[in-house]
Amino acid sequence: MAIIGRIREKSGILVGTIGAAIILFLVMDVFTGQNGLFGQKNTENIGEINGKEISAKYFQQRLDEAVENYKANTQQQKVDENTMAMLRDQVWNELLREQLNGEEYDKLGIQVSEEELLDMVKGNNIHPSVKQAFTDPQTGQFSVAQVVNFLKNLDKQPADVQNRWVAFEKYIYNERLNAKYNTLLSKGLYATKLMADNYNNDNNARAYGRVVFMDYTTISDSTIKPTEDELMDYFNKHRKDFEAKDNIRKADYVMFDVLPSGEDSAAVLDAVSKEKEGLAASTDDSAYVSLNSELPFEDRYFSRKTLASAYSDSLFNASKGFILGPYMENGYMKVTKVMDKTMRADSVSARHILVKVDQGQDPAAKKAKADSLFKLAKSGANFAILATQNSDDPGSAAKGGDLGKFAEGMMVKPFNDACFNGNKGDIVMVESQFGYHIIEVLENNRTTPSIKLATIAKKFEPSEATYKAVYNKATKFASTGLTGENFDQTVEKQGLTKRTAETITINDRAFNGVPDTRAVVRWAFEAEKGEVSKVFDTQNAYLIAVVRSVQEKDKADFESSKSKIEEAVRKEKKAEQLMAKADKAIASAKGDINLVGTSLNSPAQPINDVTFASGFLPAYGRELAVTGTMFGIKPKVVSKPIKGERGVYVVTVDSLAPAQKITDYAPMKVMAGNMFGNRVFESFNALKEKAKIEDNRHLFY
Repeated sequence: MAIIGRIREKSGILVGTIGAAIILFLVMDVFTGQNGLFGQKNTENIGEINGKEISAKYFQQRLDEAVENYKANTQQQKVDENTMAMLRDQVWNELLREQLNGEEYDKLGIQVSEEELLDMVKGNNIHPSVKQAFTDPQTGQFSVAQVVNFLKNLDKQPADVQNRWVAFEKYIYNERLNAKYNTLLSKGLYATKLMADNYNNDNNARAYGRVVFMDYTTISDSTIKPTEDELMDYFNKHRKDFEAKDNIRKADYVMFDVLPSGEDSAAVLDAVSKEKEGLAASTDDSAYVSLNSELPFEDRYFSRKTLASAYSDSLFNASKGFILGPYMENGYMKVTKVMDKTMRADSVSARHILVKVDQGQDPAAKKAKADSLFKLAKSGANFAILATQNSDDPGSAAKGGDLGKFAEGMMVKPFNDACFNGNKGDIVMVESQFGYHIIEVLENNRTTPSIKLATIAKKFEPSEATYKAVYNKATKFASTGLTGENFDQTVEKQGLTKRTAETITINDRAFNGVPDTRAVVRWAFEAEKGEVSKVFDTQNAYLIAVVRSVQEKDKADFESSKSKIEEAVRKEKKAEQLMAKADKAIASAKGDINLVGTSLNSPAQPINDVTFASGFLPAYGRELAVTGTMFGIKPKVVSKPIKGERGVYVVTVDSLAPAQKITDYAPMKVMAGNMFGNRVFESFNALKEKAKIEDNRHLFY
């Protein structure tokens, strides 16, 4: 994959401007990556795939790369825990694919040569991502010279750019390997003449008929009480249906929610009332808010449209200096002062030239360039041409720098203020975190009443004393000699609410929508069936759980599946009752489905355009047994009762429109072959099911 070396050997010095191409390349979302490990326990390996150990150190390296690429692609500096969990899954799946597919590539001798990689970057079969990154936005033309020049100077680029190019090489290398593998599989699938006939009939023959439908919901669940023997009998007959795809735990739990007490509410109200006096006396409202509010000061003007508050009318109708509150809003107790009232634009139009200052570049040189462009723009040079040729914002540069209309607060503050405080025709230069902006204000009509506000906000939340009181209550519950046997009785005796997490898997970050429960998940997989937990601290609540069932991967467990078994048995018993009614109605109807419907108080309804392949019954959904019956009975014959997914059906076919006979098998073979060929992408799942995989991520996170 050493493309750079080969290009240096084979290419002369090529000149080209590639600034815009590099910017486009940097935002391409084609890279994958990674982030740190905590809480390591007894193993150095995060997993094993078909005997190949994946070390925690290597996984961390891959995760770190994924995180950095995510930050670069999203322009975010921080990654929250939900995103981290997503990136961990992404890296793990990449490792699975690399190992499992890699084994198949090796067996089949599938390779990608250095010449092929060169061809994808600078040859006759350029990869689409390379084309996108190195296409001139003005001309729409792709330039191989720009690619070569970029690679020849890659060692002069910042380290992150070099690393991302290496990652990109790896990406297109693996993509080409996978494409060859999938092509090989798809070419091995062939549609015979018989398969083409079946495909044609299944998709193009149409059945038209009538249906009588009896919904399972017409029988109340409370009237069906399966015995333990019936449940066990069903479980034994359908054991395969209840095999777990993962290791699963079922747990019951109670939560002690921590809510603000009356004393907490009074304390917050008192604190905000005192701040109201301070805000009234303040001569520097923004500084006072910054020092005393739990929400930051918003240095901007609001229109009625942009002020999202139930109290906007009171604020807009008040005079400058008026203070509203205390009042509750979005979980905060607030007081708000009207700092200023003015007429301001609802939105403005502007265009700009961006001069970016990237890491490793000379700030002084960039400032000099910005000053030069600013002077040219002020002296009357064509702004659109200057933007097209010089702006580092490729999106707006292609439109002469035009950003269109935007509301206040949509742009970074220096840019926003320059536009909303300026006048039509003003040309100004400001600096932001993105670099230097040379701005021309195209439109600014100050016709909208606007206000600037200073708001002191205090979170309406429980105090430490309240947390301690609720914790003591949870601890008292946990110390009552709780066991798996008396858990339910103790919960009921104390008037608490028991909740159930039916399927907890080993890498779950949370369950039942309860945040901060990763520690509970980890405990559940270390605990025995019937074991009661300690008191867990979750977000604004304390939680105590008991493990109700332990189900291992690829095994069926009666207790773990009991609720599903009960549901299935109820459905069968309902079907038996409804089918018995239908049998009597059919026997007395003498072949007339309308009479069947009348007898069952469910009038026969027409159903048209039913195909065998879809399995779909218009107005009723996917009902394979019903559609199969329609293509298996003779026209004008009333069917026997059919047990479906939603209820019991009786059908008759009024007419059957056969598929047109095939005269040219070639197109139909292609369609049938494509249908099979599209399934080659399922090969990875098949390899995964067959593989021996040990996933130890739960020991690290």
